[in-house]
Formats: sequence, structure tokens, C-alpha cells
Amino acid sequence: MKVLIIFNREPYDNTDVTWNGLRLAKTLVKNEAEVRIFLM
Repeated sequence: MKVLIIFNREPYDNTDVTWNGLRLAKTLVKNEAEVRIFLM
């Protein structure tokens, strides 16, 4: 499976959105998915 994750928020905006996205990417890689991350 191929997955593209797009981050368009500031990394330190007092929410866990970016952190949760990185955790999701890590889990997908462990499950043998091809993950690409695009930073805006």
C-alpha cells in the first residue's frame, strides 16, 4: 500500500496533530506500507 501524508500545520502549535501524523506514519511503515511525507 502507498500512503501520502501531508502536513500543513506548524509543528509546535499546541496541538498533537503533527505528532500523531508521525506516529501514524511509523505504524504504517511497520506494517510494510510505502509512506511519503510532504511538508508545507
